[in-house]
Parts: sequence; structure tokens; C-alpha cells
Amino acid sequence: MQRIRTAAAIPVEAVVVSRIEPPAYVRIAEKAKHLRELGMSDKAIARAIGVSDKTVAKAISLAADAPASLPAGRGPRLASRRERCRLRPPRETARKRKLANDRRRF
Repeated sequence: MQRIRTAAAIPVEAVVVSRIEPPAYVRIAEKAKHLRELGMSDKAIARAIGVSDKTVAKAISLAADAPASLPAGRGPRLASRRERCRLRPPRETARKRKLANDRRRF
């Protein structure tokens, strides 16, 4: 009878690489900020660097908020859409406004 090998008994070797490339907006933040200070528009900066104008806008806002040196690694964590919705107060719907107006009349 042959023994069954479990996962704990199987020898495994792995190389762990912790080099994570930062996003494009983090890499171009200082250069985009410098070009903006020279008077270039987001679209002109985007064409010069080779990214989209939205990436340039994100990079410039990061550079404006960041201290003199950018953070190493992935950069700051941005709030997800779900988190932004939780932070924003709910909008009053048209139905609720109509009900409130009807109640005021009586």
C-alpha cells in the first residue's frame, strides 16, 4: 500500500519578488507638475509624456497634495467609488420632494 502525500509533505521552492511598479500617474507626477508650472495644458502635457489627459490631471493633483518627495511604492490609496458614495450624503429624490410639498399644502 502506498502512502498518500499531503500538501505539507510536498517540497516547494518559490522566489518572492516584491518589486511592484508604481502606477503611471505616480511616475509622471513631478514632471507633469513642472510642465504645468511652465503653462502647458493637460492635453499638451499628455501628448508630450505619452499618457492620457486624465492621467496627467491625476498626477498633478497628487503632486500638489504630496510633500516634496513622492511616496515609494504604489503611492497613496485612492478612495473607491463605493467609499466616495458612502461619504457623500444621499441626494433627495424628486419623489421625496413631491411628497414633502404635498404635505405642506394640507
